[in-house]
Amino acid sequence: LGLGSQGEDLVRSPAIVTLRDMVLRWNKSFSLVSRQDPVRQTDELIDECLVSGSALMAQLAQSRATDHLHYIDLGTGGGFPGLVWHELLATDPLLSGRHIGTDLIEPRTKRAWFLEQASRAMNQSGVSIHEHLWSTSIPPLRAINKPDVIMISMKALHLSDSQVLAGLGAFMPGSHDTDVVIIRFVANWEGDPDMLGVHGPSNPVPSLSGAATPGFFIIEYPSRRPASILLCSYYPAGQHLG
Repeated sequence: LGLGSQGEDLVRSPAIVTLRDMVLRWNKSFSLVSRQDPVRQTDELIDECLVSGSALMAQLAQSRATDHLHYIDLGTGGGFPGLVWHELLATDPLLSGRHIGTDLIEPRTKRAWFLEQASRAMNQSGVSIHEHLWSTSIPPLRAINKPDVIMISMKALHLSDSQVLAGLGAFMPGSHDTDVVIIRFVANWEGDPDMLGVHGPSNPVPSLSGAATPGFFIIEYPSRRPASILLCSYYPAGQHLG
């Protein structure tokens, strides 16, 4: 997958251009990206989210061809990757009909407000913003369609798998009988998930194809930023951490 693939095409889409413009407009007030060269920082973040997301969506389309997906992003901040990956899910011809909802978790009031405004300006549907810490005290979702796979991403947060799954049990009661994949952006990985504080499964699995036991897999993507790997913990239904 190169930078000239679906990722580059979406950078020029109206929705992604709108997100870029809004991040730059509100950055001084909300510190959405670094204030040192914010234009470069924003462009690199968008590129990274698009290219990594395109690689992930390709695997989802291949390995979970008929499954319904629910997406959650923890600590979305300026929309990375949550708003960008939602746009990919919503516009991918192989996935859009199977994507049944996105929830963005952002505890900071100003950033949660920004996410609401940005998603609305991008003309997105199916996105809910939750101004709350990810923990066992997070209010549960109202009734939703039961997904086959729950995908949870973290770009800036550093939570263990057990913390992520404990919060998921509160946020989506009954999720224990759904497959879950937890996705982290990492760099300089030497093959040991424990060195990153994952504290999750240590055995490799092929992909999201439906392994019988918990495990992890990686998705590599080209990037100008330090992160160039998505480290994915996979938990089959009924085998989540306690």
